[in-house]
Amino acid sequence: MNHPLTDRRAEAYAHVWAEKKKAFAFVAVLPAEKVDGINGALGMAIANERGYMPIPLGWAAYANFEAASDHAEHLNETVLKLDNDEAFKIIASTMGGMFYTKEAK
Repeated sequence: MNHPLTDRRAEAYAHVWAEKKKAFAFVAVLPAEKVDGINGALGMAIANERGYMPIPLGWAAYANFEAASDHAEHLNETVLKLDNDEAFKIIASTMGGMFYTKEAK
C-alpha cells in the first residue's frame, strides 16, 4: 500500500522551512510505528539539526522502503530542486557527519 506525500504538501513544507531560512531534504525512513503493509515512510532532515522530523503516516506511507526512497528523491529533485549530492550533504549534517552550508552555483 503506497500513500505518497503529494507534491502540493511537499511544497507547503518547503514554504514553511524557507520562511525559517532552514534548508532541508526529504529522507526515507522506517515507520516509527508498526502498521501492517507499511514498511517505508518519509521524514525531513533539517540541515545541521540532529535526527529527522517524521511526516505523519497518514500523509506519507509506503509498502516498502525502496518506494519511500524513490519518492524522497523525486520530491528533493522536483519540489526542493536539490540534486542527490546536495540532499546527501543536508542528510549527513543531521548525523554529525559534516556541517551543511549551501554552495553558490
